[in-house]
Amino acid sequence: NDDLTQKVFWLGNLVVGGLTSFVAVTVVADQVENQSFQFPGVKRPEYMVGVVAFLIGYIVNNLFMSVMGGAVTTIFVLWAEDPLGWSLTQPKHYAALHNAWLRIYPDEYNHGQGGSPPSELGSKPHAMPA
Repeated sequence: NDDLTQKVFWLGNLVVGGLTSFVAVTVVADQVENQSFQFPGVKRPEYMVGVVAFLIGYIVNNLFMSVMGGAVTTIFVLWAEDPLGWSLTQPKHYAALHNAWLRIYPDEYNHGQGGSPPSELGSKPHAMPA
């Protein structure tokens, strides 16, 4: 699960870097053609600007994707690896997210409890999914 999202985020970084580079090269090539700017000593400045724009687009998108990657990791840890620990230490937060997921994904989300929220479980032990 984690590896799949990281690869998608990496591909997203490449796409955003490429789009940023394309826009920068297009703008600079137009400006050079119209002689709006001068780049003394550089024969084809759009290539240099394209590389720098790619790096900037990649890095900025990577910052945003790292936040999303952290959210994916958090959900994975809380739901897949230790739901019992989370429900015992943060029962209000667990119940709120549990109920929201039941509303949004009533058929897909079961969490081994048959769809019953934690408040109905009382002191019964949680059944862990197989």
